[in-house]
Amino acid sequence: MKNLILIAILLCVSSYGITKKEKKARRYANRFLAATHTLQGVADETNKDIDFLVRTGIEALHDEGFEDDARMMHFEWKMYRDLLPKLVSSRTKDIGSFKPLSKFLDYWETRIEKLIGFELAKDLRITDLKTFNFGLVEVFAPCSHSQYEFTAHFAGDAHVNPGSTHPYRGIYPITCYYSISIGCGLSTAGLLAILCGPVASIGEWYVDKYSAVPFSIDIYNAFCTKEN
Repeated sequence: MKNLILIAILLCVSSYGITKKEKKARRYANRFLAATHTLQGVADETNKDIDFLVRTGIEALHDEGFEDDARMMHFEWKMYRDLLPKLVSSRTKDIGSFKPLSKFLDYWETRIEKLIGFELAKDLRITDLKTFNFGLVEVFAPCSHSQYEFTAHFAGDAHVNPGSTHPYRGIYPITCYYSISIGCGLSTAGLLAILCGPVASIGEWYVDKYSAVPFSIDIYNAFCTKEN
């Protein structure tokens, strides 16, 4: 909690010399930090973001004429949509509990790429389902892994392995991007909505730079102790 307060102060200190877009990004970033200072909060936000990407995938399948696949993906997603927050809330130690959700994400992300093409899937950012899926168990069943593994998947490989030639992004910064993008889109009308992507990218950068690693330490220690 101490890190949350310090980081929030850091992001708010002196608004002089920054653009309106950056100010807006900081406001959204602070809201995100407040909502995700526990692993349950991260799970809730991540679940919303995965839901957004899954629905984007279903819509893309529909638009490209793959109606049967769209219906099947929609039907299957109903079974897994709220699984992640429930597993974190139960503090399950059975990493196998995540397999059904992981298999769903892996199958449908690959299937969508094959059907609509990689470039379109990438442009729609449906391919980010891979990143969410890659760190699913390490982040949301943290006590089965080391602090190092948790931070690598939570904050990003570059934070623990700076020399990596192909570092993968962490779940936390990506969750921040989508949470800001979705929130901004809901509150912004008309042509101004096109600013939400850049605002989300700036917010993601702030969170990645200032909070991802300290939060990973706080959350891991809090969640992996017997009593909080």
